Amino acid sequence: MKKKHKSKKQAVKKCKAFKKKSFLSKLISKVWNHYVFNHTTKPDHYLHVDKPKSLQDHRQIQYNNWCKKHHVYNGSYLPKNPKTLLKRGWIDITPNQMKTSKNKEGFFQRKSTKQIVRFEKKNEFQNDHYHWHIKKALKGWNKIDPCYYDRYGKKCKIKSQQSHLAPLDKDYKHIKRGNKNAKSKRH
Repeated sequence: MKKKHKSKKQAVKKCKAFKKKSFLSKLISKVWNHYVFNHTTKPDHYLHVDKPKSLQDHRQIQYNNWCKKHHVYNGSYLPKNPKTLLKRGWIDITPNQMKTSKNKEGFFQRKSTKQIVRFEKKNEFQNDHYHWHIKKALKGWNKIDPCYYDRYGKKCKIKSQQSHLAPLDKDYKHIKRGNKNAKSKRH
């Protein structure tokens, strides 16, 4: 019959081996992070990275993790409640006409990088989300040129799926519209 329990000596040996591996992996991780930090430039914004393909992508991941740890909202990493931006040093630049209307939108600008985002409140057609504006596009609403950035920091068209940034860099999910007859039966 095989013993179900291991002897104490075997357990101690495995524990020491595990500690050595974890120490070694931590050391390798620190050396790698130090190398990446010293051989790349600091990112300006939080940008979503799916799979790092370069040293700069690894640096972007380091910066993203730092932003999450310290609750620094910028780029495509934005809070669920837009009032949090004001507490974190952003400026409310919503035009007075929009503040008085029933629109539940707000424009916010980050002081250090001048990044401009617009928050749109949840309604029957959409979930809470942000749009990251290209600075030049705010001056004149040009429908032909792209005027938003997506979560990767690339330009995208107005009303495109990519232009909707979900809070906390989650995947944005559109509300599925049911058929019109189902809505009228509820009322």
